[in-house]
Amino acid sequence: MMRKVLPLHDIIEENASHRTFVFKTQVKASPGRFFMISDLAGAEKPFSVSGCAGGYLSFTVKKTGVFTERMFSMTKGDNLSLRGPYGRGFNLPHEGAALCIGGGCGAGPLRYLARELAKTGSVDYIAGARSAEEHLFVDEMLSFCRSCTFVSDDGSLGVKQTSIDALKSFDLSQYTEIFLSGPEPMLKAGLDFLADKSPNAQFLIERYMKCAIGICGSCSIDPLGVRVCVEGPVFPLVTMKKLSEFGKYKRSASGEITRFGG
Repeated sequence: MMRKVLPLHDIIEENASHRTFVFKTQVKASPGRFFMISDLAGAEKPFSVSGCAGGYLSFTVKKTGVFTERMFSMTKGDNLSLRGPYGRGFNLPHEGAALCIGGGCGAGPLRYLARELAKTGSVDYIAGARSAEEHLFVDEMLSFCRSCTFVSDDGSLGVKQTSIDALKSFDLSQYTEIFLSGPEPMLKAGLDFLADKSPNAQFLIERYMKCAIGICGSCSIDPLGVRVCVEGPVFPLVTMKKLSEFGKYKRSASGEITRFGG
């Protein structure tokens, strides 16, 4: 595990609400794993790796609150503290065709995953976002995936539908493995659809977390009590089907359990 204060090597503005923060460092972090990042101002948040190769480590971040707003105010050379990598990443098949399905900022870890998968097999990619402007890595994914399907909530890119709606038209029998990453409601819709169709599916979950080492319990999901930071953040379909709380309830920073959409 690495714990370092590193200067920002580069900041790439992907669109109005997403930026990729790049660090120059020698570290190994497989797709699906995450780091805890601190801005040295008293806060620390988890971020999935969106790239790790050639001595560079990157994270694609959406501006959603006070912490990420501070990150977006930074410039090259500013320091951030990184500790990690943590968690269990994706289990990559050795060969065959894979299908990656992303929603919103879930495209970040799938970008890294798809590049690794393409080294030994073919990759089909489905991505959904609110609009064309919100989509990430469109040209990059088109450059190495076998096929790409982009959809949007407003119809400004591709068909006006969700990534899970698009998934329903695919022949799932052709894939060795299926990977999903995105907001929890999107993952829940994917889980409901895939539950009896594809045993070889993996889900990257994002939950509020504090310690990242399984002590605080902030990211646990009942009834199994799995900790996203240790047993996850990637879970196989067989485990996902047992998590009756998933997609229905979430925990706040204080530990309070609230209903999604409530």
